[in-house]
Amino acid sequence: MGFYETAVAPDEVLVGVEVVAQAPGAKWRYLKWTPRAREDKPLVGLAALVELEDGACRRARLAVGGVADRPVLLSGASAALSGRELGEASIADAAEAAAGEVDPIDDLQASAGYRRDMLRVWVRRVLRELAGAEAGTEAGTGEPS
Repeated sequence: MGFYETAVAPDEVLVGVEVVAQAPGAKWRYLKWTPRAREDKPLVGLAALVELEDGACRRARLAVGGVADRPVLLSGASAALSGRELGEASIADAAEAAAGEVDPIDDLQASAGYRRDMLRVWVRRVLRELAGAEAGTEAGTGEPS
């Protein structure tokens, strides 16, 4: 599979999507950056979910779209947060892990190196916002203010 391709076969139809309820104290954020207009496909689209318990990250899930030829679950970045306080050190480690987990595309919108750098920036931005958000609330969606 690659860009604009799906795993759905020609004779298959998607009939549902299951969304699992999140644990109390979960915080989430989706942030995308498009270089021209909001309607463009994102150069970086980052989704993050964290569950904090006693100040430590009990669970984290990060995924990125627009950087590689398909969405990437950032398991290394998520692991870099596990059991740690959601602070500058863990956030920096997660950003570096995320940058190492992708094989960025190189196209007219941006070079592969630029996409990797922007992924680092967005991971830091999203996680800093989640660190400051109230437990059990959504930190926001869409473009940054």
